[in-house]
Amino acid sequence: MFLFASLLNALSGGHRPIFDNLWFYLAAAAIATLNFYLSFIRSTIWKRTHKSMDGFKYVSGLPLIGTICSVVACHFSYGALGSTLVGIGILALDTGGLPWFLFLTWSDAGLWDSHDIKYF
Repeated sequence: MFLFASLLNALSGGHRPIFDNLWFYLAAAAIATLNFYLSFIRSTIWKRTHKSMDGFKYVSGLPLIGTICSVVACHFSYGALGSTLVGIGILALDTGGLPWFLFLTWSDAGLWDSHDIKYF
């Protein structure tokens, strides 16, 4: 949400350079790339080399860290159009982030239905 507000600010005539504070996005991009690799590429390589998923061990990436890094980076480069577009791309790539969590669990009835929750 914060990145889209920054995008609107940049498009409405923000007075920032196009790219600003990209160093903060570097950490977010590294984490997003690691999460994407662990989610999709690693298992595909294993399946192609071993012909099955027997013996494959699933490894978790760094959940939410990439999202936090992107929000911090957006805070320091608020209104810079290029930096904002880079941040949106990073969030799209970061499979361990909050947008991917919502996307992948949206149809999971057990997670979102409140009538199944027992507090006591």
